[in-house]
Parts: sequence; C-alpha cells; structure tokens
Amino acid sequence: MWLEVMEAVRHLTTRQRTVLALLYIADLPQKEVARLMRVSRGTVASTLADAKAAVRNHESTPPGKVVREDCRGGY
Repeated sequence: MWLEVMEAVRHLTTRQRTVLALLYIADLPQKEVARLMRVSRGTVASTLADAKAAVRNHESTPPGKVVREDCRGGY
C-alpha cells in the first residue's frame, strides 16, 4: 500500500505536494503553511482536500486506467 500512496503523491501538483509536506512532514499548522506559501488559509485547506481526493482516486483506479490530470497551475 505504501508504494501506491507514493505513486499517487508523485502525480499531485507541486502545490498539493508542498501542502502535504508542510502539514504532515514538517508538522506545521495550516496558518503557518498559508503564511509560508503566501496564500490564504482557505487555499491551504482546499488544496489539502484536493490532494487527499486525488490520492484516494488514484488508489481506487485500476492499473492502466487513465485518470484526468489536474490542469491547474502548480505552486
């Protein structure tokens, strides 16, 4: 399962990976992540929700199936 999660994270946008890293690896509160990234706290929260959904979607996708890529710009 760990490899599947890492593969899913690899497909996230730079902004999504940055939010995950600052929240879960650096263990920073959302307010501090927002300050460091120079975005609103709401942007951090929605980016986190999008990242979690993308990881869940990736995990439930059968191998070889193409999933819509996030076309929004990264961080």
